[in-house]
Parts: sequence; structure tokens; C-alpha cells
Amino acid sequence: MAFTVEDLNDLLELLRQHPEWRDAVRREVLSQELLELPEIVQRLADRMGQLADRMDQLAVRMDQLTDRMNQLTVRMDQLAGEMRDLAAATRRLDGRVGNLEGWRYEQKFNARSRVAAILRRPQDLQVADLDPILDAREEGRLSQEEWKQLLALDFLFKGKAGKAPEAPERLVALEVSQVVDSRDVQRASDRAAILSRLGFDTIAAVGGRRLTEEATALAERLGVRTLFDFSDDAD
Repeated sequence: MAFTVEDLNDLLELLRQHPEWRDAVRREVLSQELLELPEIVQRLADRMGQLADRMDQLAVRMDQLTDRMNQLTVRMDQLAGEMRDLAAATRRLDGRVGNLEGWRYEQKFNARSRVAAILRRPQDLQVADLDPILDAREEGRLSQEEWKQLLALDFLFKGKAGKAPEAPERLVALEVSQVVDSRDVQRASDRAAILSRLGFDTIAAVGGRRLTEEATALAERLGVRTLFDFSDDAD
């Protein structure tokens, strides 16, 4: 017997009148997979809700982590600044200690006695004791930088270059350091050259416990005299 449209309408009317029959009809009409689909969709919706909650929690944690990273970055920047300040303070301290040690060594070097190897009866001078230097400064023949260079001389001595009465009077421009390097040699040479330009017969000299290889080579090339300190006291 063929199933007609009228039969379908009658069936639908019966289902409206008896909703409890719908599940039975659905089980007959639909496959098991389709019947389970609403439950699957609901489970999926539940899982998606849980996933959304976890994503929200993860977002909160990421925000917290970002805040902590920002705080850490700020702290690291502060620490870097403090380290730079500490390094600068250490360099200043090292410089001051080095200057103090250099000054102590200059006092212990006994420069006048050592310069006696070059000049007879050397006299310790200050640049302000020499009128030609003061005149040159006042007349503009001595630059401010050259004046500073002369003031920075470790030692300046005057004496005769020999025991004969006619021996010429000369100056010795002396730079002293425990370890004489090429900079000490160059300074002695440059400062002696300034004095020579102002009319003084000047010998450049360096003194210390030892010279570096570079200093030794430069001293030989520039004609700078070397005065060694062979004392056993290393302090």
C-alpha cells in the first residue's frame, strides 16, 4: 500500500497530538549517528566553553607574566645603570689610587740623586722660576696647552753638563713612573722640546724600575735618557 500525502498529514497530526511518539518515530527514521548528534554537539559546546574559560585564564596569566617581565626589565635597566655607576666609580678610584701610588713613587725615586748621572749638582726647579717661560707666556709665544704641559712635568732640574768650568748649563725634563711606557717617553720628549724652543738646552729623561719594550725603542729613537731605579723596596 502506497504512503500518500494524506497519510503523511495524518501522521504529523498524530505526532502533534502525541509528542511522546516523536522519539520512537525519530529512532525509526534516523540513523544512530544522527540520533547521537545533539548529544555530541552538546558535549562539544561544553568542551568549547571549558576551552574558552581556560583561554581566559591563560590570557590573565599572560597579562600577569607581561607585567612581571616589564617589572623585570625596569629592574634590569636600574641594575645596569647601577653597574655603570659602580664601574665609573671604580675607574675613578683606580685613577686616584694610581695617582697616589705614582706620587708616592716619585717621592721615593730620589730624582735629584739620579739626575746627577746627567748633570753635576742638579738644582730642582719649578717652571715659574724661569723668566723666559713667564715672558713667553705673557707675550703669547707659549700656548695655554704648552703651559699646562710644562706644569705637569714630574721634575725639572738645572745643572752643568760636565765638571769643567766652561761646561754648559742644561735642563733635564724628567718623567717618572714605576713602569715607564711609551706615553711617559713621549711626554718627556714633548715637554723638553717646548723648553728647547724657548731657548733652554734641555735633555729629556725618564726614570723608573723598568721600561716596556715600546718605551725602550721610542726612547732610543727620540734620544730620551733613561734613569733606572734598582732599589729592592717595591713599595
